[in-house]
Amino acid sequence: MKKLCIVFLALALIFCSGCNGYKEIERGYFVTAVGFKIGDNGIKILLEALSPSADEQKRCVLSGEGKDLSDAYRELQKSLVKKPYFEHCGVIILENGLIQSDILNILNFCAETTALNIGVYLVETKNVTEILKTPSLSDSVGYDIISLIKNSKDKSYSNKLYQIKRQTEEHKIYDLPLISLENERLILE
Repeated sequence: MKKLCIVFLALALIFCSGCNGYKEIERGYFVTAVGFKIGDNGIKILLEALSPSADEQKRCVLSGEGKDLSDAYRELQKSLVKKPYFEHCGVIILENGLIQSDILNILNFCAETTALNIGVYLVETKNVTEILKTPSLSDSVGYDIISLIKNSKDKSYSNKLYQIKRQTEEHKIYDLPLISLENERLILE
């Protein structure tokens, strides 16, 4: 009888330990980069996301705009048909022209977003939308930017979210890597 119970429990464990998480992930977006820019009606948040499915993986750029960051994020969430997963997000892209207080608000917002990976690269660009919508060499522009930074001869670039946040709070001048687009290729200046 004991052997029968053990066999039954073993079979129950096998059937209960399936890959249920994969179905949940399949219904979500893997966010690989987050962009911020001044929009027509306030601030705009753009997400580069990979949307895995059984057949293929699609890259898309999702956006939300509002009078402040919370409002823009709420608008973004309204348009989502899947749950965003930020664990793969490695890049925050800030558009040139953001003022010091905007940048500090963005960094505080990102730091308070518990789903966002704290080890992210901060970069600047002239046009966030153009960068995020450019064709990618890999699956994601965010991954391409990480690769550019890691392969750069200038090894001073590091994951800077909290370092930049601290410097911004102290009103220090900081330097971010500048990403530009040349012949549909990303360039680190």
